[in-house]
Amino acid sequence: MTEGFLSKLILKLEAFIDHAWAVPGLALMAGLDLFVWVIPTEGILISSVLLRPKRWWSMTLWLTSGSAFGALLLAFVTHHLGPLVVESLFDHALSSPSWHQMEFFVGQYGAPALALIAISPFPQQPAVLIAALGGMPLLDIAAMIWLGRFPKYLLFAWLASYAPKVLLKWNWVRRMTANVLPRASDSNPKRV
Repeated sequence: MTEGFLSKLILKLEAFIDHAWAVPGLALMAGLDLFVWVIPTEGILISSVLLRPKRWWSMTLWLTSGSAFGALLLAFVTHHLGPLVVESLFDHALSSPSWHQMEFFVGQYGAPALALIAISPFPQQPAVLIAALGGMPLLDIAAMIWLGRFPKYLLFAWLASYAPKVLLKWNWVRRMTANVLPRASDSNPKRV
């Protein structure tokens, strides 16, 4: 019963990702991640690439650009509203030791620090806020986030694209997934 449900769910997700607006919509979600903090952008990228492995490159570009655009918007709002944004949205963060460490790191190394933070597992929102409050140019902030996120997302997308092919060559993996993954004979004419 569960196997049939999972197969149907995978087929519905594949149909969703085939819409022209789906990947730009995912990029929008990557941009909103700068404001919401709970959108798992890497997970969205990996699962989307698993559904359509041949589109890994375009998905990488879209989600990287969406993340950079979100950083640009957050920096723009912070530039114009100043500390009020930080106090109202991230009040708890201002007193944390990690905020002070990131403030020192961005202050010490400038724009390249944003790229290093963007490629790391650390949240990029505090770094974007600190850079914007420090008067860093908006385009520098967006460019550094793009430069940091691109290699990270590229690696994740590439691995998601090619790992299933490698894993399915192993018999024990093929046996485990035989009843869960949709078969080519299922009613899915569009396998891209």
